Formats: sequence, structure tokens, C-alpha cells
Amino acid sequence: MSGKGEFHSTPDADPSDPHVGRAPVCLRVLSYLYIVLGGLSLLDFLGNLLGGGPNCNLGFVYIPIGIGLLRRSRICRSLAMALLLLGFIAMTIWVVLLVGMRLPLHLWYAWGGTVRSVSLPWTYGLVLALLLVLFLFWQFRVLTNAKVKDLFGVKV
Repeated sequence: MSGKGEFHSTPDADPSDPHVGRAPVCLRVLSYLYIVLGGLSLLDFLGNLLGGGPNCNLGFVYIPIGIGLLRRSRICRSLAMALLLLGFIAMTIWVVLLVGMRLPLHLWYAWGGTVRSVSLPWTYGLVLALLLVLFLFWQFRVLTNAKVKDLFGVKV
């Protein structure tokens, strides 16, 4: 090995060895993104829990999924795909509601120690939903990439 953390393939290497072949950059980016977003969700969950406010942010489940993707766990890839399916369903419902009911987008933010609210036209919500759908499609493309499927032992 020429450096720490590098993976090398050899013709006689055991394909079940998780260190055979280097993971594509897109998979590593997605894995680290899951870990970061899961960590932010965990901080949000704990902050609201300690603050006494209600919270159902369960996004912290992305932390073990991101770690599992880095370790090439088939179950973590399957969980990521299942959560993507739920994301596509949620985005479909959100877009239908935004377009059908023209509901405004409500945002809350903290500034200077006070929580403020702003209401934006429904078109802003539609743009945000479409950006999230593009993000979901990118995740789907990464997880269904032939190289990624091969790394997880999924038949192409």
C-alpha cells in the first residue's frame, strides 16, 4: 500500500474482502454526506429533546447507514434505497399539495435569540421540492451505479 486508507485490487484478491477496489468518489461523497446530515439531525433531535420541544426528526439513522456504505454493507445499501423510496413518495405528495392547493412555504429561523417566521409564495416551495427531487435522483444514480452495485455484491 502506498498510503493510508488506499484500496488496491489484485487479480488473485478475494472479492468478498471489503478492501478490494477503491470505492467510487460519488459513493464516498454520499456516505460522508449521510454521516454529516445524520449528525446534524442528531444535534437537532437532542437540542429539541433537552429544550422540551416536540421533535420527530429521526434523520440520525443516516449515521450508521453512511458508515455502512463506507464499509460496503449490503443491508445499509438496501436501507438507503428504502429511505430513497420514502423520500420519492414524500416529495410526490409535497409537490401535489403545493401545486394543487398553492400552499405557502413557511420557514422558521432563529436570529438574535428570537425565533421568527416567514411565509413565502408556494412557488418557492415548489423550487425547493424540485431541488430535493434532483438530490434524491442523484442518490439513486449513485446507489444503482454498476460499479457501486458490484462493490456491494449486487448482481448487475
